[in-house]
Amino acid sequence: MYLRTLFYLAISLFITQCTTGDKPQSDSKPIQRKGDQAKQITFSGQNKYGRFSPDAQKIIFHSSNRKNHENSQIYIMDMSNKKERRITYHDGDTANAQFLYDSKNIAYLSTTDEIKEYPRLIQEVLEGKSIRTKSENELYLHPLRPYEVYTSRIDGSSIKRLTRTRGYDGSLFWNSNDRLFYFTSQRNKRLQLYSMSMSGRALRRKLSRRNNVFDIRYNKSQKTWAWIEYSPDFQSSNIFVSRANFTNVKQLKLPQGLHWSLEFFPDGQRLVFSSQSPGTTGFNLFAYNLKTDCIDTITELTGHEYAPDFNPVTGELLFTYKTSLETQLYIHKINSKELCGASPPPAQIQSKKM
Repeated sequence: MYLRTLFYLAISLFITQCTTGDKPQSDSKPIQRKGDQAKQITFSGQNKYGRFSPDAQKIIFHSSNRKNHENSQIYIMDMSNKKERRITYHDGDTANAQFLYDSKNIAYLSTTDEIKEYPRLIQEVLEGKSIRTKSENELYLHPLRPYEVYTSRIDGSSIKRLTRTRGYDGSLFWNSNDRLFYFTSQRNKRLQLYSMSMSGRALRRKLSRRNNVFDIRYNKSQKTWAWIEYSPDFQSSNIFVSRANFTNVKQLKLPQGLHWSLEFFPDGQRLVFSSQSPGTTGFNLFAYNLKTDCIDTITELTGHEYAPDFNPVTGELLFTYKTSLETQLYIHKINSKELCGASPPPAQIQSKKM
């Protein structure tokens, strides 16, 4: 199965300029956005994919290239004092760490067991085998490694392995509404969406789509799902939304390109996702108004911004910022009242560099 060799997803296409409503007049003024001072919160090693705890007191994230380890391990930061604590000591790779129904239990992905069960995978990982496209803007942020799903306490104890299928079980999402895990699995020719209970039982295929399904998210207030579908060659993608029972599926009105790494705004009225700014080589964060189809640029740094998550108390945006030198976590304040579609919608996408 050729998908098993796709260890990294190459992201290389441009998102073009979108408009909503009439064309701007000569005296039209861009919206002045706040948030020019995104704050860096991690400094040691390379850090990415941060997510808040339900009480917003902690952030869980993945860190690599540290003094005591090179491969990715899970850390938790206490937001009151910014102190970090290492949680995992795996000899594989980790991903998609997140808190569960409280702030005392976590779920995550790891390759630690499967690479031992299938020794050939160890050599492939060490050799870094992957399929890469020829592009000036290659960015490998979506590893398709032999992950399995695990849960544990926040101190790293009581580890439980929930999946045992060879190949990719990843893009994990814990839905607090129905208390089920949703994840992408390579159990058929395509990468499709499945659900299972907290014990790893009651496995169900939730979607049957023509393309590869990733990054499932659910918003409780709007009772809405959102996910990303990649083309078979992973060279383009689209974002879809649906009702809670996966009916009334709609594709967002986005230009052709590669859009990924999404999250709902707390009120469920918008989605934030990563794509490429017009005229730049960086992957930035955009906000999409689900009612008006209006798009705003949230960040426009000189590198790549992705993996957004919102503070459940303050609404601040946590994201990963990757440059040629390092990858770190940042927090950014967003004033939703200044986003397009608030009152009134602007004539076109506006952006302001951070």
